[in-house]
Amino acid sequence: MDVLTETHPYGNHPRQLLTVRYVPAEPVPCGIPERRAGLLMIHGGYWAQQSGMGTWPEEFARAGYVTLAPTYRLNTDAPWPACRDDVLAALDWARDNADLFHLDPHRIAALGSSAGGHLAASIGALPGARTPRAVAHHAPEDPEGRSVVLQLDNREQPQGLKGFVALSPPLNPALAWTDGADPVGTWADKRTRLRDEAARLAGCAPTECSDVWADMAVASHASGPAADAPALLVHYSDDLVPASHSEEYRTAQQHRGAAASDVQLYVVKGRGHGMQAMEAPGIEPLIRAWLHARLAPVPVPCGPVEQPGPVPPAGGCCGGGADGPVPVPCGPVEQPGPVPPAGGGEGPAAPGPIGGCCPSPR
Repeated sequence: MDVLTETHPYGNHPRQLLTVRYVPAEPVPCGIPERRAGLLMIHGGYWAQQSGMGTWPEEFARAGYVTLAPTYRLNTDAPWPACRDDVLAALDWARDNADLFHLDPHRIAALGSSAGGHLAASIGALPGARTPRAVAHHAPEDPEGRSVVLQLDNREQPQGLKGFVALSPPLNPALAWTDGADPVGTWADKRTRLRDEAARLAGCAPTECSDVWADMAVASHASGPAADAPALLVHYSDDLVPASHSEEYRTAQQHRGAAASDVQLYVVKGRGHGMQAMEAPGIEPLIRAWLHARLAPVPVPCGPVEQPGPVPPAGGCCGGGADGPVPVPCGPVEQPGPVPPAGGGEGPAAPGPIGGCCPSPR
């Protein structure tokens, strides 16, 4: 299936670009909704480099999502919260222009890797991500955009993210600062760099501007399930970013009334980091099922197919019966397995069986 790729500026800084990928809508591909769910895919790279996300934006676009991959100002361009504000502004630009991509602005989730996971969580747990809207600009006398702050207007905005998936996210950069002070083991060099880049992002050491470091810690924005998006957090047992980052966030949400299903944490046995988790046994189908359950796409059927005989049990997708033909979806519909256990777990997730009568895209 062909994937259309377009790149648009969402602000006037050179890094404020949004790459959108989606499958054509005319004719509407069988089994894919006319209005597609969106997946905001945020790259990592220590907040300091544009690392990309491999072929996954194309993969999810083929599965029927509109994938939204922003680039954002790095910590060498501007200090915190510039990168968070840029991702929020890219999300709002996509919502404003949803008709161009057949995007449903009310059904968008995020998937971020490493530093991108930190930004995905920062958006998912930020009350300002709901209202007012974000507009990214910087003053003409500041061409490099270092002094930019998020500008806001008061137009109505759709609901916030329906959820976010974060792979090895450094949800508390202050923990990265501590872990990188005297690191040992195979991650030593990279933990030293993560410490240095977190300080560059903040613009100071934690003792010099504790309020900035507190704002960068996603747990400090936890408000509970009524305000914050549900989360699926994944780390390796031997990871550049240990699972303690996500455990802190989960605890903060639980103290504010979150159930186990609101913040799910999975730890994959072994050594790895970030997007490598997409190749770990069971993790990709786990993520697809989790996204599917929260974005609830309604597939467009191919057309009426005569299905004689008794009506099948409720819940099947191959209906029929005495009342005449029933449309049967027969295209690449995402077919998740069972929704994973609410509390997360340790070790590779077991992929669920593919259900329904329509082939999976993978």
